[in-house]
Amino acid sequence: MRITSGSDRMKYIKFERGGYSYSVFEKADLFLLRNGRIQAMRVWLHETEKELSGTPIEQAAVAAISRGWTFSRTDAGPSIYREYKKTRAKVSKVDWDVNVDISKEKSKIIGIEIDLTGIKKS
Repeated sequence: MRITSGSDRMKYIKFERGGYSYSVFEKADLFLLRNGRIQAMRVWLHETEKELSGTPIEQAAVAAISRGWTFSRTDAGPSIYREYKKTRAKVSKVDWDVNVDISKEKSKIIGIEIDLTGIKKS
């Protein structure tokens, strides 16, 4: 996982430089290895899409896509997905909440903040 800053429990994934205007609360699926490390993550973009001022969500997610994330739109809604480590090990899926940071212009996703409090590490 490319973490640019954060404490042991708070992680920030930065897609773009610069400040942000505000965060949008989103649901996420974390896929965890047995030791508590994140193997993959899907961040749903329902609320983010509502907040954008006329910018298509696919365009707003370009910085994430350029850093290895995959954009998809399914019947469940738009999301970005990233697999950090290929593995054949058993993973468990955990429903989680994250903050998606949106630019002041409401045109770009510039980062994701994750509070990992409650996830056990071994």
